[in-house]
Amino acid sequence: MGSIIRSAPLGVFLAMVAIPLLMAGVAVFAGLRARQRAALVEATPKANIGMADDGYRQFVGTVEPIAGKPVVAPLTKSPCAWFHAKVEEFVPTQQRSRHGGREWRIVEEVESDTPFVVRDATGACTVYPARAEVTPTDNSLWYGATEQPVDTNPPRVGPGDSVKPMLETKGGPNAGYRYREERIYAGNRIVVQGAFATGLVIEHDDDVSDEEVDVDEEEQAVQDAAGTKASIRNGNGDPPFIIAAMARDEQVAKMSLGGSAALVVAAVPLAIAALVAWARFA
Repeated sequence: MGSIIRSAPLGVFLAMVAIPLLMAGVAVFAGLRARQRAALVEATPKANIGMADDGYRQFVGTVEPIAGKPVVAPLTKSPCAWFHAKVEEFVPTQQRSRHGGREWRIVEEVESDTPFVVRDATGACTVYPARAEVTPTDNSLWYGATEQPVDTNPPRVGPGDSVKPMLETKGGPNAGYRYREERIYAGNRIVVQGAFATGLVIEHDDDVSDEEVDVDEEEQAVQDAAGTKASIRNGNGDPPFIIAAMARDEQVAKMSLGGSAALVVAAVPLAIAALVAWARFA
C-alpha cells in the first residue's frame, strides 16, 4: 500500500489527503456548531410569554393549532402543527460508471411554514416556523415501490433518535423509493427560542407595494385568528431560531452529546490523511 501511495501522481496524492481532511472539517464544524447551540440554549433564561419584553427570548409551552385547524403531514396524513417531508428515488448516478452505480436522489422535499401557537400559564404567542432549526416530536424513515407511500403508518421514533436501520435497503422492486417525515403535534410541549415581538412585525420600504400590503394583511389575519399580537420567529439568523419538542435539559444534553460525537468522528479521516502523508514521505 505504501508503494502505491509513494508512486501515485501528485494530483492523486493530494486528493487522497484532501478528501479525508474535508470530511474531518465538516465533522469538526458540525461538532462545534452543536456545542455552541447547546451553550446558547443553556445560557438563555426561560421567559414567561405574557410578561416578556421584545427581544431574543426562550419560551416553554404547549403547541396549539391556530383556530383549531392542524396541518396535515403529506406522507403519513397525520394531523400535526409542523412537518418536514422528503421523498427520494434510488436511481443511476449522474456520473458515468462502468459498474452502473446508483444513488438516492431527492424527488420532493417540503417543510411546513404554517404558523401555530405556543401557550404557557401567562399567555400565548404565534410561532412562525420558517427557517427554524427544528427537533421534532417524532420522525419516520421507510421504503416503498411508488413515489407516494402506500404505507401511511410507518414506525415513529423519538427526537434525536436514529431512524436508519443497521442494514439499509438499497432499492429493488419493492423499495425504489425512500420516505422520511418529521412531525410536531398539537398538545406537545416545546422549547422555542427566537426573535420575540409583542406587536405585529411589519417592515416596509419607503414605497409600499400592493404585495407588501397583502403580506401585512395576511399577518394581521393570522394574529387575529390566533388571538394574540405576540409572535416569535427567525430574526436575522444570528442568534438562531430554535424549536425543540423536548425538555430543555434533554435538548442541551443531546446537542452536547452530538457535538462531542462529531468531534470524535472527525479523528478518523484526520488519521487517514496523516497515514497517507506518512506513507508518502516516510
